[in-house]
Amino acid sequence: NFTPDYTDVESYVARIKRAVAKKEIYTAAPFHGPVRFKDDNVENLATDGIKYLKPRMLDLDPTSYVGIRTGTLRFIWLLASYFIMSPALNKSEVSEALAVADKRNEIVALEDPTKKSQLSEAAIALIEHLKVYVDLIQAGPEYQELIEDMQYRVKIPMNTPSARLVRHIKDDSLTNYALKRAKAYQKSALLALHPFRGFEDNASLTADELKAKIFRGSWEPDNR
Repeated sequence: NFTPDYTDVESYVARIKRAVAKKEIYTAAPFHGPVRFKDDNVENLATDGIKYLKPRMLDLDPTSYVGIRTGTLRFIWLLASYFIMSPALNKSEVSEALAVADKRNEIVALEDPTKKSQLSEAAIALIEHLKVYVDLIQAGPEYQELIEDMQYRVKIPMNTPSARLVRHIKDDSLTNYALKRAKAYQKSALLALHPFRGFEDNASLTADELKAKIFRGSWEPDNR
Protein backbone atom coordinates (compact mmCIF):
# COMPACT_ATOMS: atom_id res chain seq x y z
CA ASN A 1 0.00 0.00 0.00
CA PHE A 2 3.02 2.29 -0.25
CA THR A 3 2.36 5.44 -2.28
CA PRO A 4 5.32 7.57 -3.43
CA ASP A 5 5.32 11.36 -3.54
CA TYR A 6 5.90 12.64 -7.08
CA THR A 7 5.59 16.32 -6.20
CA ASP A 8 9.32 16.80 -6.82
CA VAL A 9 12.53 14.80 -6.48
CA GLU A 10 13.17 15.92 -2.90
CA SER A 11 9.68 14.87 -1.82
CA TYR A 12 10.08 11.55 -3.62
CA VAL A 13 13.33 10.76 -1.78
CA ALA A 14 11.93 11.92 1.58
CA ARG A 15 8.81 9.75 1.17
CA ILE A 16 10.85 6.62 0.43
CA LYS A 17 13.21 7.25 3.36
CA ARG A 18 10.23 7.79 5.64
CA ALA A 19 8.62 4.58 4.40
CA VAL A 20 11.81 2.62 5.13
CA ALA A 21 12.01 4.12 8.63
CA LYS A 22 8.38 3.14 9.28
CA LYS A 23 8.96 -0.32 7.75
CA GLU A 24 6.32 0.25 5.07
CA ILE A 25 9.02 -1.04 2.72
CA TYR A 26 12.21 -2.84 3.73
CA THR A 27 14.60 -0.74 1.67
CA ALA A 28 14.35 1.65 -1.27
CA ALA A 29 15.12 -1.19 -3.71
CA PRO A 30 11.82 -3.13 -3.47
CA PHE A 31 9.68 -0.13 -4.40
CA HIS A 32 8.23 -0.71 -7.87
CA GLY A 33 5.69 1.98 -8.67
CA PRO A 34 4.16 2.75 -12.10
CA VAL A 35 7.12 5.05 -12.72
CA ARG A 36 10.39 4.78 -10.82
CA PHE A 37 13.19 7.33 -10.59
CA LYS A 38 16.45 5.46 -11.01
CA ASP A 39 19.90 6.03 -9.57
CA ASP A 40 22.40 3.68 -8.01
CA ASN A 41 21.42 5.09 -4.63
CA VAL A 42 18.14 6.84 -3.85
CA GLU A 43 20.06 9.22 -1.59
CA ASN A 44 21.81 10.61 -4.69
CA LEU A 45 18.65 11.53 -6.58
CA ALA A 46 18.19 14.91 -4.94
CA THR A 47 21.79 15.99 -5.55
CA ASP A 48 22.84 14.14 -8.70
CA GLY A 49 19.51 14.02 -10.52
CA ILE A 50 17.66 11.15 -12.11
CA LYS A 51 19.69 8.87 -14.39
CA TYR A 52 16.58 7.56 -16.10
CA LEU A 53 12.88 6.94 -15.59
CA LYS A 54 11.62 3.39 -15.42
CA PRO A 55 8.00 3.05 -16.61
CA ARG A 56 6.53 -0.14 -15.19
CA MET A 57 2.93 0.03 -16.36
CA LEU A 58 3.43 -2.35 -19.29
CA ASP A 59 2.93 -6.10 -19.45
CA LEU A 60 4.81 -8.24 -21.94
CA ASP A 61 3.01 -8.22 -25.29
CA PRO A 62 2.57 -11.84 -26.45
CA THR A 63 1.96 -10.66 -30.02
CA SER A 64 5.51 -9.32 -30.27
CA TYR A 65 8.67 -11.37 -30.69
CA VAL A 66 10.51 -9.13 -28.22
CA GLY A 67 7.65 -8.48 -25.79
CA ILE A 68 6.85 -4.91 -26.84
CA ARG A 69 5.89 -3.34 -30.15
CA THR A 70 7.66 -0.38 -31.71
CA GLY A 71 4.38 1.52 -31.79
CA THR A 72 3.99 1.11 -28.04
CA LEU A 73 7.45 2.54 -27.44
CA ARG A 74 6.69 5.44 -29.75
CA PHE A 75 3.45 6.15 -27.92
CA ILE A 76 5.21 6.20 -24.54
CA TRP A 77 7.83 8.57 -25.97
CA LEU A 78 5.10 10.76 -27.45
CA LEU A 79 3.17 10.94 -24.17
CA ALA A 80 6.31 11.72 -22.18
CA SER A 81 7.32 14.41 -24.66
CA TYR A 82 3.83 15.92 -24.68
CA PHE A 83 3.58 16.15 -20.90
CA ILE A 84 7.13 17.48 -20.54
CA MET A 85 6.23 20.30 -22.92
CA SER A 86 2.89 20.99 -21.21
CA PRO A 87 2.57 23.56 -18.38
CA ALA A 88 3.55 22.01 -15.05
CA LEU A 89 0.96 21.36 -12.36
CA ASN A 90 1.13 23.38 -9.19
CA LYS A 91 2.77 21.32 -6.46
CA SER A 92 -0.49 21.38 -4.48
CA GLU A 93 -2.26 19.70 -7.41
CA VAL A 94 0.09 16.77 -7.99
CA SER A 95 -1.23 14.34 -5.35
CA GLU A 96 -4.85 14.89 -6.33
CA ALA A 97 -4.08 14.52 -10.05
CA LEU A 98 -2.29 11.21 -9.41
CA ALA A 99 -5.14 9.95 -7.23
CA VAL A 100 -7.60 10.67 -10.04
CA ALA A 101 -5.27 8.93 -12.53
CA ASP A 102 -4.98 5.85 -10.29
CA LYS A 103 -8.77 5.66 -10.01
CA ARG A 104 -9.19 5.95 -13.77
CA ASN A 105 -6.58 3.26 -14.30
CA GLU A 106 -8.48 0.93 -11.96
CA ILE A 107 -11.77 1.62 -13.76
CA VAL A 108 -10.32 0.78 -17.16
CA ALA A 109 -8.40 -2.26 -15.91
CA LEU A 110 -11.62 -3.82 -14.57
CA GLU A 111 -13.75 -3.08 -17.65
CA ASP A 112 -14.82 -5.62 -20.23
CA PRO A 113 -12.09 -5.10 -22.87
CA THR A 114 -14.52 -5.85 -25.69
CA LYS A 115 -16.85 -2.96 -24.79
CA LYS A 116 -16.49 0.79 -25.08
CA SER A 117 -14.65 2.30 -22.09
CA GLN A 118 -16.37 4.63 -19.65
CA LEU A 119 -13.45 6.97 -20.21
CA SER A 120 -13.48 6.85 -24.00
CA GLU A 121 -14.42 10.54 -24.32
CA ALA A 122 -11.46 11.56 -22.15
CA ALA A 123 -9.20 9.29 -24.22
CA ILE A 124 -10.40 10.82 -27.50
CA ALA A 125 -9.86 14.31 -26.09
CA LEU A 126 -6.24 13.47 -25.21
CA ILE A 127 -5.67 11.92 -28.63
CA GLU A 128 -6.93 15.11 -30.29
CA HIS A 129 -4.37 17.11 -28.29
CA LEU A 130 -1.67 14.64 -29.33
CA LYS A 131 -2.62 15.12 -32.99
CA VAL A 132 -2.00 18.84 -32.70
CA TYR A 133 1.26 18.20 -30.83
CA VAL A 134 2.55 15.76 -33.46
CA ASP A 135 1.90 18.38 -36.15
CA LEU A 136 3.59 21.06 -34.05
CA ILE A 137 6.82 19.11 -33.54
CA GLN A 138 6.67 17.53 -37.02
CA ALA A 139 7.20 14.08 -35.54
CA GLY A 140 6.73 12.26 -38.83
CA PRO A 141 4.09 10.10 -40.56
CA GLU A 142 4.73 7.10 -38.32
CA TYR A 143 3.41 9.09 -35.36
CA GLN A 144 0.38 10.26 -37.33
CA GLU A 145 -0.41 6.61 -38.09
CA LEU A 146 0.12 5.72 -34.44
CA ILE A 147 -2.36 8.38 -33.30
CA GLU A 148 -4.93 7.10 -35.80
CA ASP A 149 -4.40 3.56 -34.53
CA MET A 150 -4.94 4.62 -30.91
CA GLN A 151 -8.07 6.53 -31.86
CA TYR A 152 -9.31 3.44 -33.69
CA ARG A 153 -8.77 1.32 -30.59
CA VAL A 154 -10.79 3.68 -28.42
CA LYS A 155 -13.68 3.83 -30.88
CA ILE A 156 -13.65 0.10 -31.70
CA PRO A 157 -12.51 -1.74 -28.53
CA MET A 158 -12.15 -5.11 -30.29
CA ASN A 159 -8.88 -3.72 -31.68
CA THR A 160 -7.25 -3.34 -28.28
CA PRO A 161 -4.59 -5.87 -27.20
CA SER A 162 -6.79 -7.10 -24.33
CA ALA A 163 -9.81 -7.67 -26.58
CA ARG A 164 -7.67 -9.61 -29.06
CA LEU A 165 -6.44 -11.86 -26.26
CA VAL A 166 -9.99 -12.58 -25.10
CA ARG A 167 -10.58 -14.47 -28.35
CA HIS A 168 -7.90 -16.99 -27.38
CA ILE A 169 -9.14 -17.81 -23.87
CA LYS A 170 -10.05 -21.47 -23.41
CA ASP A 171 -11.28 -22.84 -20.09
CA ASP A 172 -10.47 -19.48 -18.46
CA SER A 173 -6.84 -19.82 -19.52
CA LEU A 174 -4.42 -18.45 -22.11
CA THR A 175 -1.96 -21.29 -21.62
CA ASN A 176 -2.54 -22.95 -25.00
CA TYR A 177 -2.25 -19.63 -26.81
CA ALA A 178 0.93 -18.71 -24.91
CA LEU A 179 2.57 -22.04 -25.73
CA LYS A 180 1.60 -21.71 -29.40
CA ARG A 181 3.15 -18.25 -29.60
CA ALA A 182 6.28 -19.35 -27.71
CA LYS A 183 6.86 -22.29 -30.06
CA ALA A 184 6.41 -20.04 -33.10
CA TYR A 185 8.96 -17.56 -31.73
CA GLN A 186 11.38 -20.38 -30.91
CA LYS A 187 11.09 -21.81 -34.42
CA SER A 188 11.69 -18.39 -35.94
CA ALA A 189 14.72 -17.82 -33.72
CA LEU A 190 16.27 -21.15 -34.69
CA LEU A 191 15.81 -20.36 -38.39
CA ALA A 192 17.57 -17.00 -38.06
CA LEU A 193 20.71 -16.41 -40.12
CA HIS A 194 22.62 -15.79 -36.91
CA PRO A 195 20.84 -17.74 -34.17
CA PHE A 196 21.66 -16.78 -30.61
CA ARG A 197 24.19 -19.01 -28.89
CA GLY A 198 25.12 -18.44 -25.30
CA PHE A 199 23.46 -20.72 -22.80
CA GLU A 200 24.70 -24.08 -24.10
CA ASP A 201 27.71 -24.21 -21.79
CA ASN A 202 26.76 -21.58 -19.22
CA ALA A 203 24.47 -21.96 -16.25
CA SER A 204 24.13 -18.19 -16.11
CA LEU A 205 25.44 -15.07 -17.80
CA THR A 206 26.01 -11.59 -16.45
CA ALA A 207 24.19 -8.70 -18.13
CA ASP A 208 27.40 -7.62 -19.87
CA GLU A 209 28.15 -11.15 -21.10
CA LEU A 210 24.61 -11.54 -22.41
CA LYS A 211 24.77 -8.19 -24.21
CA ALA A 212 28.08 -9.11 -25.82
CA LYS A 213 26.73 -12.44 -27.08
CA ILE A 214 23.49 -10.97 -28.40
CA PHE A 215 24.93 -7.90 -30.11
CA ARG A 216 28.48 -9.15 -30.75
CA GLY A 217 29.92 -5.76 -29.84
CA SER A 218 27.83 -3.91 -32.44
CA TRP A 219 25.54 -2.14 -30.00
CA GLU A 220 26.11 0.53 -27.43
CA PRO A 221 23.43 2.64 -25.71
CA ASP A 222 22.83 6.11 -27.06
CA ASN A 223 23.82 8.47 -24.23
CA ARG A 224 22.79 11.67 -25.94
